[in-house]
This record gives sequence, structure tokens and C-alpha cells, in this order.
Amino acid sequence: MCTSINTTMACGHTFTNYATTCGMATNCRPCIPNVKIQHLNDTCAACDPAARRRRVRQDYESRHAELMAEYMAAKQTGDGAAMTRVELLVMENSMTTMERNFEIGMHCQEEDVMWREMN
Repeated sequence: MCTSINTTMACGHTFTNYATTCGMATNCRPCIPNVKIQHLNDTCAACDPAARRRRVRQDYESRHAELMAEYMAAKQTGDGAAMTRVELLVMENSMTTMERNFEIGMHCQEEDVMWREMN
């Protein structure tokens, strides 16, 4: 018999970890696993504000580096129109980043992870 652990996060996402497998998945009838359910008072990486802010910063820095390379190439060739276009894209990248950070919310003190069984 398979053994699995279903962990429900505070954000509502659920993760399933198969601790042991019985090998019956290849047989005609499916295995009915022994399921342990636990709750974690924390968010997953996709929902965690700190992780989301980190991804936003990485996206911004990556795009900014691309735009700066384009700007320098345009400047070397003296292409004023391309330089102006890239300047607008840099401002747009900054505004988009500010909007994404606003959606995530302000920095706050992160609480320690608490398992329901420990309360």
C-alpha cells in the first residue's frame, strides 16, 4: 500500500508527497494510498510575498540589463530614435515593477512557520 502525505498550506495550495509506493500502479487495479493529512501555517513559494518580491526584482534586473545593452548599441551607432524608444521602455519597465510590487504589498515581519500539531 502506498503512503502519502498531503500538506495544505495557509495559502490554500496542497502538496502531496508519496513517502512509499507499493508498485501496484502497473497492475490492473489502482492502489488506494494511506494518506496522512497535515497543515502548514505558511505559504508556498508561488504565494510567499518575499519570494514574489524576489522574482519581481529578478525580472526587473534582467529586463533592465537587456534594455541597457540595446541603448548602448543604439548610442554607438548614433540612432537617436532607438535611444528614445529604449528610454521609454526603461520607464515602462520601472512602472511595471512598481505596480507588481504594489500588488504584492508592503514588507512586513515574516512569522515563524508553525505546524498545527505544535500548537
